[in-house]
Amino acid sequence: MNHLCKKGFSLVEMLVVLGALGAMAVVVMQLSKNSSSMQSEVVASSEFNDLKSEVDIILNGESDCTASFKGLTFKANAINAKPLEVELWNGDQNNQRTRKKFSSTDQEANKSGKTVLESIQLRMPDYTSEANFPSGKSTFKAEVLVKLQKPASAKAKIFSDIKKSVYLTFNTEIDGTSTIESCGPSAAGGGVRVISSGDGHDGVSGATACKSVGAECAYVQSNNYMTEAIACANMGTCIQTCMTYYNNSLPGVVNTNGHDNIHSCEAKIGNFVTYADPAVVRCSAYFHAVCNL
Repeated sequence: MNHLCKKGFSLVEMLVVLGALGAMAVVVMQLSKNSSSMQSEVVASSEFNDLKSEVDIILNGESDCTASFKGLTFKANAINAKPLEVELWNGDQNNQRTRKKFSSTDQEANKSGKTVLESIQLRMPDYTSEANFPSGKSTFKAEVLVKLQKPASAKAKIFSDIKKSVYLTFNTEIDGTSTIESCGPSAAGGGVRVISSGDGHDGVSGATACKSVGAECAYVQSNNYMTEAIACANMGTCIQTCMTYYNNSLPGVVNTNGHDNIHSCEAKIGNFVTYADPAVVRCSAYFHAVCNL
């Protein structure tokens, strides 16, 4: 009877087989890792697009936009240095808040999926920190910036902060405090823009400055302040003097006692000395143009 010679695998053969299996395992693990990374990227991208869409819907809706910002107060000479931190809300037909949608400080509303909101800022990019807005009701273009904490899986080309322009209508008191009354994606009645020396128009007339941006000058406004109070009877007298006297023959400024701080479009933009009494007080003012868009 013939007996078959049974022979096992040699050590070398076993090592070769184990090496091949190990290589296959590495390939499978890498493929799985890549697949997981791609899946995470898709999820992060989807969450970002959903968030951007919801922000657009809120800021494009007058009820939601107004409910988000109505009643907020600010001063134009401070908002550029420190933008307002705001929240985004849903509003009803009366522009009253009904549901908080997004907030960087509320843990119940600071996420979209796994995407975390770092801040929601309201900015006034068309204005300068040199002066307040004109007294009374105005409409200005503003910007909402939603800053996000990037997930580790998100690629820069897909994931970015969200910027959206809105138009705010607000009322400004004599002391420069502005209170937002309404908000929307466009300016009712066209809106206005303020141009000052910080916009590169120092020394030109209000008419020229407005024309350079395709707008028409409404008037030039000055914001007055004391440079020196030498021998005024009291602070109130000093301030009143600076607000009412323009005796330095500034172009476009009527040099009469009791004149207010609204001037013709021929007045020049910039920072000028408006009144000087060597023994009493020295006054200056920032002049800026208010343009109809």
